[in-house]
Amino acid sequence: MTVAETTTALDTQGGGQPAGPGVEPAKRGSARLLFALIALQVLVYFSTYLSMGQVWWRSETFSHGFLIFPIAAWLIWRNR
Repeated sequence: MTVAETTTALDTQGGGQPAGPGVEPAKRGSARLLFALIALQVLVYFSTYLSMGQVWWRSETFSHGFLIFPIAAWLIWRNR
C-alpha cells in the first residue's frame, strides 16, 4: 500500500465517502432532534419556568437557582 492509498483510506468514512468538513449527517439530525425537543419542553413548561424565575428572583433562600443551569451545563461540557 502506498502513502497515497493510506492517506485516502484514512480520509474516508465507513461508507467510502470522503471525510469533509463539518458534522456527519447522522449527528446533524440528532442535534436537530435534540434542539426540537428542548424547544418543545420550553414551550410546554414556559409558565413553570417563569414562576421558578420569579421565586428565585424574590427569595434569598432560592436565589442560588440561577446558578444551577450554568454549572450543570459546564459539568456536562467538561465530561463530553
